[in-house]
Amino acid sequence: MKKNMLLGLLFTVGLFLTGCSATIVNETVDSDTQKNLAIATKQDTGVGNFQLLTDTITTEDNQLTFRSQDIDEQKTTYVYVANHQVFSQKIKNNKIYALDIEGLREAHQINYSPKVQFVQYKEDKENDDISMFKQARYKVKE
Repeated sequence: MKKNMLLGLLFTVGLFLTGCSATIVNETVDSDTQKNLAIATKQDTGVGNFQLLTDTITTEDNQLTFRSQDIDEQKTTYVYVANHQVFSQKIKNNKIYALDIEGLREAHQINYSPKVQFVQYKEDKENDDISMFKQARYKVKE
């Protein structure tokens, strides 16, 4: 009986502390940090959209296609497939582009859905602050 009461008390205290910690974090970080946390959890920031036109490939396919909408055409768009940069140039909205993934073993994995990341930087220099980040996944079949 005492064991159950102690367990219930510990559970209640743990629940209370967990709820309070989220409030404390939100109150102690500034708005920029909160914004960065939101970006990190959603993995989507900036204006514009990308549509991955190739949502499924086979292990023999070596090309993905995409189209952009409402992005900043004056900035270079960097595209990463399975964490490898495969594309970097200024692109036009509503135009179809092809990504060469030949030789990227990670881009052809069948045990998970590889990701394609679209990135633009504020000063148009790679590794600067990110002004736009979008992500899409595709499937690989044998």
